[in-house]
Amino acid sequence: MWVSRNLYRPDFDFPPVQVRVHLALNGIFSLKIYNSAGELVRVLDYEADANAPLDRTYPWDARNQNQEPVASGVYIIYYTSRLGSQQAKLLIAR
Repeated sequence: MWVSRNLYRPDFDFPPVQVRVHLALNGIFSLKIYNSAGELVRVLDYEADANAPLDRTYPWDARNQNQEPVASGVYIIYYTSRLGSQQAKLLIAR
């Protein structure tokens, strides 16, 4: 798993953060986003179907569960599936 840009600046009208995932199996997986204090910011659940390619891109709009923009700082994105988990760091600068 990797993030398309490790630095995201939403003030400059950038598109959403793109999280790229390589899936070995189809099925349900989640992206959990935490702030640097370890607090859960957002959970994005997805289901990958058998017809989709293994390399996929999933957006995050830099908002929390209440649809409020998140603050500047470092965020950790965890990918979790039946096969395990991975993580990537992201810096949001406003």
